[in-house]
Amino acid sequence: MAKTMYDEPVREVLIGYPHEERKEETVIRHSFTDREDLNTVDNLQQIMMFSQVMEAPADLGEHDVIIEVRNPKHHTALTIMPVWFEEDGAWFGFDDEYRWISQEDAEWLKEAIRFKE
Repeated sequence: MAKTMYDEPVREVLIGYPHEERKEETVIRHSFTDREDLNTVDNLQQIMMFSQVMEAPADLGEHDVIIEVRNPKHHTALTIMPVWFEEDGAWFGFDDEYRWISQEDAEWLKEAIRFKE
């Protein structure tokens, strides 16, 4: 019954990298939906929700990747966040605040989004 009712994805995750020449542009290199990988989408949102609000260092530089969570049915972006990976974790940018995740969560995230350095 649930498969029939919810056959279309509700959340889609787009993984974007800065364009090599035009850094203000983003190139989408990977995407997945909650229909393809519900656990990964749910875990990603849990990590985002429970990340710790902190003051980011002034020298973060250019982000490593942008993660966009969107509703593909309504063509609506739910969350767009740049991510900066560090040796001991990662920073998320949310509007005017920054959030920090642990090294363990950052390593999981890199694997989940197929991060390419």
